[in-house]
Amino acid sequence: MLDSINQFEDNYNHHIKVILAKILNRQIYQDWMTQKNNNIESLAYDYISEGDDIVLVDMENGAGINYDTDFEDTTHPNRSGYRKMAVVWFNAIKKDLPKKNYSYLVPIVTSLLN
Repeated sequence: MLDSINQFEDNYNHHIKVILAKILNRQIYQDWMTQKNNNIESLAYDYISEGDDIVLVDMENGAGINYDTDFEDTTHPNRSGYRKMAVVWFNAIKKDLPKKNYSYLVPIVTSLLN
């Protein structure tokens, strides 16, 4: 996917910022999932070192997910888990918007999360 994005940037002389996420582990911890996330992180930093504009967000450990209570089943988050993930996505996106007053977005996000 990242190679395809680079190809598009080259073909159309167009900059693309990528927000890439490490994914949630399973409610019942799976070592292979953490290893996959470590590989995603390593790959992202390889691309960043080559000049790509990538922001890495850590959903596995950085979203405040409680692996005992924030899951609908053993794989998918429940409403509480998705709310926590939405905050991480929102903050990653908001961080790179042009520096303007986006205070109106906070009530919108709040209403969407309730």
